[in-house]
Amino acid sequence: MSNEFPLLFSPFNLGSLTLKNRLVSSPHGTHMATGGLTNQSDLEHHIRLAEGGVGLIISGGTVVHASSSLRNRRLVEAYNDNVRPGIHERSAAVH
Repeated sequence: MSNEFPLLFSPFNLGSLTLKNRLVSSPHGTHMATGGLTNQSDLEHHIRLAEGGVGLIISGGTVVHASSSLRNRRLVEAYNDNVRPGIHERSAAVH
């Protein structure tokens, strides 16, 4: 496949950040949160993306205000201060 797409696995400069390749996980909701907080399933999902070689992971499906939360609260609720430890753990794990 690398012959077919020679640049796909080459480094890419994005501003001051150098990505190891051009594989990107686009932002989308996984509905893996519990009560608006990250959990082990969410963490493992992001770790699998990083271990699989994705050069850039854009987290998505994040609620930024309580008025837009889902009833089932299966998306990460960024407005909630209790979500910070899980977000930091996820970020550290994929780096």
